[in-house]
Amino acid sequence: MIVDINATKNHVKRDIEDIYEFEVAAIRTLITPKGKKKAIVTFTDDDAATEIATRIGLF
Repeated sequence: MIVDINATKNHVKRDIEDIYEFEVAAIRTLITPKGKKKAIVTFTDDDAATEIATRIGLF
């Protein structure tokens, strides 16, 4: 997901856990060539990503 360029991994983790109510195992971040910050989130629960995608209407 695209996050604020100034957001730290701890900020992203806390916000994801607060909004979606799933425990985050790890966060990886990178800056895209277009200057946007992307966060790759790994959850402790195997079904968390599917559940979140369903909630936001991707499935």
